[in-house]
Amino acid sequence: MSLSESDKKAISEALLPVLADHYALYLKMQGYHWNVTGPAFYALHKLFGKKYQSLAKDVDEIAERIRTLGPKVAASFSEFQRLSSIEDGLVDLKAGDMISDLVKGYETLIQKIRKVFKLAEKADDQVTMDLLTSLLSSHEQTVWGFKSTLQ
Repeated sequence: MSLSESDKKAISEALLPVLADHYALYLKMQGYHWNVTGPAFYALHKLFGKKYQSLAKDVDEIAERIRTLGPKVAASFSEFQRLSSIEDGLVDLKAGDMISDLVKGYETLIQKIRKVFKLAEKADDQVTMDLLTSLLSSHEQTVWGFKSTLQ
């Protein structure tokens, strides 16, 4: 059985802020990759690079899921900024503060993903649930790793 048009619309609209938050976190991660300093520079520079590349992949998968459900995806900074709840990164943060800020961003994403998951579950949209489960698994592991770095 296929998804109803109203379910497709509701899920795709709920995914837009998730997409915007991923893009905002991608930009923040890339900025931190460029600007990290300190004794852990090499390890964090490499880690942040790996993570922003992973976020870029996530952005593409979320956008393609929205398109599969129907609507076109606006792809402008202003639209993403309007939809996102992730704050911009600051270039002068110390490495530990960058990590704490990234944890906050990932935790925001995790909360949003869980809300959209419930909507997809109610509509019996296994494809969106699968995508969101994969994102949750990756993001929760990232939060664990970042928090462990801060201890």
